[in-house]
Amino acid sequence: IEAASDYLLGMTRKLQNHLQSVEVKPEETNVAEMLQRIVELSEPICRPKGVSIGTEICDSQLVCRLDILHVTEVLNSLIRNAVEAIIEGGRIRLVLTEERKAVVVSVIDNGKGIASTDLPFVMDPFFTTKRRTMNFGLGLTHGYNIMRQHMGRLKIESEEGKGTVVRLVFPTK
Repeated sequence: IEAASDYLLGMTRKLQNHLQSVEVKPEETNVAEMLQRIVELSEPICRPKGVSIGTEICDSQLVCRLDILHVTEVLNSLIRNAVEAIIEGGRIRLVLTEERKAVVVSVIDNGKGIASTDLPFVMDPFFTTKRRTMNFGLGLTHGYNIMRQHMGRLKIESEEGKGTVVRLVFPTK
């Protein structure tokens, strides 16, 4: 038992180190265009549950330095989480805003929300509220690390029974 637990602990540390050591390569990106592509690619996973997905864009020409590949991966993960949290016929919005010295991309859903007792732990590696066996609880941890590499932040607000808002905050200066 001790050898097995040492092995699992070692694997966990390796995985955590890998998640933290992701290298981002930011480049000037039209954020509105990126979000529109993500929405188009997400429609097939939304459609079977009757979930609508769309964008709200403050400025269609807004450019930000970001790693489009990694940020797309994070947003796709957040969209999958939102689709899973929506019972049926809900709505997901990708909202682009510009705040003081920051570009903010928010993923807003009207799903079941996150219990207040779980909220402090959702970015911890391997923490999950999902019951599926193929979920490892690494999506938000990965997103947090990607945003940290961008010198940005990932913020989560949620209310049980009302939905969740995840904000990706990219500094502009």
